[in-house]
This record gives sequence, structure tokens and C-alpha cells, in this order.
Amino acid sequence: MKVDEKRRNVRKVVDRLVNTRIENFMPDYIAYMTGIKNNEAENFLDELTLKGAEILRINYKFICPECSKVFYFEKANDLVKFQQNNYECPICGSEIPKEDIENNTFKIYVFDKEYRERRKKKWNIN
Repeated sequence: MKVDEKRRNVRKVVDRLVNTRIENFMPDYIAYMTGIKNNEAENFLDELTLKGAEILRINYKFICPECSKVFYFEKANDLVKFQQNNYECPICGSEIPKEDIENNTFKIYVFDKEYRERRKKKWNIN
């Protein structure tokens, strides 16, 4: 499959998801749906977050390795602050070393609210 075809397939899946209840997703879901590699899906999704496209926003989630509590970060700065410190989980109280924070942090994609509204209006008109 050529690069442009992969890019189009990713965009098609994203355009279908925007009309669902799905709030966010990870690159591995898109890779699975399109039959491409995770890193390729992530690169194509990153293109949809750039100025001018603004279809998606990148958020991050961290899963505590001890209690499995999920923490969400909307800004990269908040994630960096979290990663720079050894952190104690407020739920289970365990110390989380920096390497565990890095290994349990995942990029997630969230639809831009304005884009989602435009797509829903367009979908309802048709």
C-alpha cells in the first residue's frame, strides 16, 4: 500500500469516528482498522493535529502500574511536570519511578470540538 493510500485510509477512519460517541482513541486502534503499522498510524494522526488541519488534539494518559488508575493530561507541559518528579499515586500511595512513568504513558487523540461540530452538522444535512 502506498503512503498516500495509507494516509487516506487513516483519514477515512477518523472521519467515520467523528460521528460516533468515541471521545478519544490511541494510534493502535487506527493501525488495526487500516492494517498499517502503529508508528505509521501515529505519524498520520500527528499530521491531523497540525495548524491548519486541527482535526485532532494530542492528549496523554498515564496508567499507574500498581493500582491501574488512569490519569489524563491535556497539555504536554503537565505531562512533563509529572514525568520530572518521582510521583506518589494518590489512590494507592505507591512511589512511581520516572522510568515507570515513561513506560506507562500513552498518546491519545481527541477530536477538536469545532471540527466535530462541523462534521456532525454536515452529516445531519445529508
